[in-house]
Amino acid sequence: MGRTGAKGRGALWRWGPNHTIRVIITRWKRCRDDHKYENTKYLDVDGRRMLEFLACKDVSCGEWKLPGGKILGNVSRYNVACESFNQSILENCKNGDENIETEDDMRKYFENFSSINKNEKKIFGKKIYKGYMDDARNTDNCWVEAEIWNFHFNDSDKFDQLIPNGSSKWKEVSSHVRLYGNQNAILKEIALQHQAYY
Repeated sequence: MGRTGAKGRGALWRWGPNHTIRVIITRWKRCRDDHKYENTKYLDVDGRRMLEFLACKDVSCGEWKLPGGKILGNVSRYNVACESFNQSILENCKNGDENIETEDDMRKYFENFSSINKNEKKIFGKKIYKGYMDDARNTDNCWVEAEIWNFHFNDSDKFDQLIPNGSSKWKEVSSHVRLYGNQNAILKEIALQHQAYY
């Protein structure tokens, strides 16, 4: 963090802060049916459960990345989060008839992907960071600022039925996964907050 030594706008879309929002969907990685550990349904590594997250492939560079979008103009950041999730993970163009303006609207949107009984705790949703992001495109005159959310599905979800066989899939949260730019730092923080393996 700090001065980059680079001048001008570079590859970013505006001078000063360039705002983005990212939503990371996580769940506990389950053991396969033929796994040697039969006393648990979740995969443990070094005494800690392993998380998995939904990633999408960036068609421009072929790298895996976390779903998210640019906040341009006078639009709701939470609507941007849901629309970009729809486009990059579910490969849909629209949110349907939903009008997502607030944090609560966004939480309800992601709760719809839970298959848990409505009376039970469906998901854990938390803003984990808001501020400056190290990014290769940053210059002294413009930089990326991000709001990052984690929605964790404790047990059952509907994603496996909804994700098309395309450019999105579940990947394990570990130091061996490579993501676009510095996005591995986001995964490390999420693993820390869930006391999960990294």
